[in-house]
Amino acid sequence: DVDFADGKTGWVVGRHGVILKTIDGGNVWVRQESNVETALFGVSFVDSDTGWAVGEINTILHTDNGGETWVKQDEENDRILNQVVFVDSNTGWAVGEYGTIIHTTDGGKQWSPQVNPKGTDILYGACFTDTNYGVAVGIGGYTIATEDGGATWTILDSAVDEALYGIHIVGQKAWTVGMKGLYATSQDAGRTWTDKTGSLHCFIWIYRIYFSNENNGWACGANGTILYTADGGNSWRLPEKLILK
Repeated sequence: DVDFADGKTGWVVGRHGVILKTIDGGNVWVRQESNVETALFGVSFVDSDTGWAVGEINTILHTDNGGETWVKQDEENDRILNQVVFVDSNTGWAVGEYGTIIHTTDGGKQWSPQVNPKGTDILYGACFTDTNYGVAVGIGGYTIATEDGGATWTILDSAVDEALYGIHIVGQKAWTVGMKGLYATSQDAGRTWTDKTGSLHCFIWIYRIYFSNENNGWACGANGTILYTADGGNSWRLPEKLILK
């Protein structure tokens, strides 16, 4: 997963507890110490200091200093959390295995479950624009949305029928990615979608997508792939330089 606090400062998480941070828009990435060995699948920052990461065996990590230190907030169990999204320092959601949707209003100290209308069908990604509106995506291309902070969720038509892994919304524009280079866009904040598979020019699994504004975005996926767009997702390219430290 990838998330940016602004146009320059961002984080990527992955297998074996890997967390990488960039402060130059993604050209140079520096590893941070997560103190866990479990795979991490989701990361969310509300500013340059405050963030969360989630992953295997219900792992939930929190930092309040930009990732210099990470602290566990979870109790271990056998479910996988695939994505976490916070809209402020208190309000957040995580989604994952068994159709899991959990919600917090105290910065992750306590989490409560929400009802998924698709039952136990796995969710891979989610995005919220504020404390009320959010969209989540999952296996088989299924997409669900809420207008009331997750008190109720409804099923949408995603225009695709294979797994969707990541979604991001900026204003009325939205983007979602999935298996075999699956890619779709929306002009109404994810309520309806247009299939644009092939626009990424790759046919591997793309797990996550993030936009810092309506033009600048990043996508990451299998084999360490990181893609960048400066035109709202119409065209994508590899970063000019990628250095890992």
